[in-house]
Amino acid sequence: MATEAAAPHEAGLADPTAYCRDLVRKRDYESYLIGSFYPRHIQGAFFALRAFYVELASVQDTVSNAMIGKMRMQFWRDAIKGIADGRPPRHPIALALHDAQQRANLPSYHLRRIIDARVSRCVGCWI
Repeated sequence: MATEAAAPHEAGLADPTAYCRDLVRKRDYESYLIGSFYPRHIQGAFFALRAFYVELASVQDTVSNAMIGKMRMQFWRDAIKGIADGRPPRHPIALALHDAQQRANLPSYHLRRIIDARVSRCVGCWI
């Protein structure tokens, strides 16, 4: 059973961009449709950012404990630091963000601000 749950994550490590595209297709279909209008060379960066937004937004809906929510947000803060240092964690979205940062000159500062904005919107819900 555990291997079945880990299978999508493991497959995402092989092709992080495809993982992000599929996540956006499943959870933010409007953005998935819009993605095809972006130039091909930046579509991967677009889907990485959208998947990052989806992942952060899902924290509020999927955690039942404030501490777990804080831990997940801390994971993403640490992941962004690792991406900036050239050592992204083995997570499909983090790997895709690292690639986007390299290709599209995406500053880590903006990624941290996205996390901070999500946390500030959630005052009183689980933090």
